[in-house]
Amino acid sequence: MTAALLEDDLAEAAALLGAVGLPGFTEPALAEELARPGTIAIGARVEGQLLGVLVAVAILDEAEIHAVAVRPEARRRGLGRALVAAALDDAASRGVTKVFLEVRAGNLAAQQLYLGLGFHPLGVRARYYADGEDALQLALELAQR
Repeated sequence: MTAALLEDDLAEAAALLGAVGLPGFTEPALAEELARPGTIAIGARVEGQLLGVLVAVAILDEAEIHAVAVRPEARRRGLGRALVAAALDDAASRGVTKVFLEVRAGNLAAQQLYLGLGFHPLGVRARYYADGEDALQLALELAQR
């Protein structure tokens, strides 16, 4: 179900990320990300269709999840959880011990997912998103998983 994103996946991944409100992840930007050491880019495919994408970066012993996107029609099937779990496994294999992310204050489903995986709140970034919505900062100690 989950596998590393490949160059052949970039157009489809960029379209998915843009469709769910993450327009900064264009095809050229994703290609640049994939070329960087430390990038964790994972896709979730069901019957050949890319239904979810995760992009993160690992630097030394820390990682930050930059984007998690699941097509609206495929939500509530465990794809987001599978993507994050795969990213955490990948990060741990690279020696990462702490993972960070931001999530929209109003995205209760995503918050439940992350808290259920062991993330804990660190703080709030006021007006973090372009539309003015706050972001909750979350962190996970991988040794606690």
